[in-house]
Amino acid sequence: MSAEAPRSNDAGEPIPPQRREGGFSRFLRGFLKLPFEIQQVQPDPELSDFAGKIQQVVGGHLATVRQQEVSVRNREATLATLEAEERARVAQRQRELEQKRATAMTEANGILSEFRVEERLRYIQRAVWEGRGRIRIIEPEFGTNSDRLGGLELVHQYPFFRYRTKEIVFNSWDGGSRTESQYAPDVAQTSLSIIISRKQGSGEGEETLDINSQYEVGTREQRTPRFRSETVSIIGVHIPISTTDSRTLLDSAFAQETTYRLTNQLLPSQLEKNAGRILAEVQRLPSWSKWTSYSSD
Repeated sequence: MSAEAPRSNDAGEPIPPQRREGGFSRFLRGFLKLPFEIQQVQPDPELSDFAGKIQQVVGGHLATVRQQEVSVRNREATLATLEAEERARVAQRQRELEQKRATAMTEANGILSEFRVEERLRYIQRAVWEGRGRIRIIEPEFGTNSDRLGGLELVHQYPFFRYRTKEIVFNSWDGGSRTESQYAPDVAQTSLSIIISRKQGSGEGEETLDINSQYEVGTREQRTPRFRSETVSIIGVHIPISTTDSRTLLDSAFAQETTYRLTNQLLPSQLEKNAGRILAEVQRLPSWSKWTSYSSD
């Protein structure tokens, strides 16, 4: 076989002959190109032991990686199963709670209808509250010692304010801070509510009619220009529904509440007028709708 003629480039310069790639170089090139798969490479005989050791290392590494991937997929599948089970438990608890609330409200409505509570509240609204206020439903609520099955509330709201304070830390290394305050627009309310309650462990027929009445008022602090709002209770009475004179006691509680309001000028229109007077003073303070230092409000 004749020797191959030397090659030249475009400039006429000879190109050195290229060396053939040996088996070991082909092995390394294949290994670097596909690090996660074992290449079936036939190395030079002198490197067979070396290649076997390298392939053993690569194979062990790939087996570990595959096992890790399997473990990750198993964990993800387990977490997905646990999350699905938790969602199912939450949904079941929610269904049970909704059913419990519906049952409680049905019981409460039966008792409220039996005592004609809504009719009594509407009469008070027209005859005493001068048509002010609205009647709203009180939803069931379940506690540790007693359950609130439901109820009705006659409530009237009027413009008012809310006093708030916050601490401003301006020097953290030595605890330096200042207090700021603000009067914000809000609403106050006066209400008369009748709630059906039952102690935990009690049976049907052991419920009570809870009559509560309250109002919110603003007061000025002594020797300062600051105002505060507070909620004041008018009456709080608990009447067992199984008592023979429970209706008489209910009407007596309503009459007592009405007498107190009339005597102390606590009708909704009077409360609203008094709140408007205080609100006008509060709106003239520097901290009305604006955060200011505590000492300047």
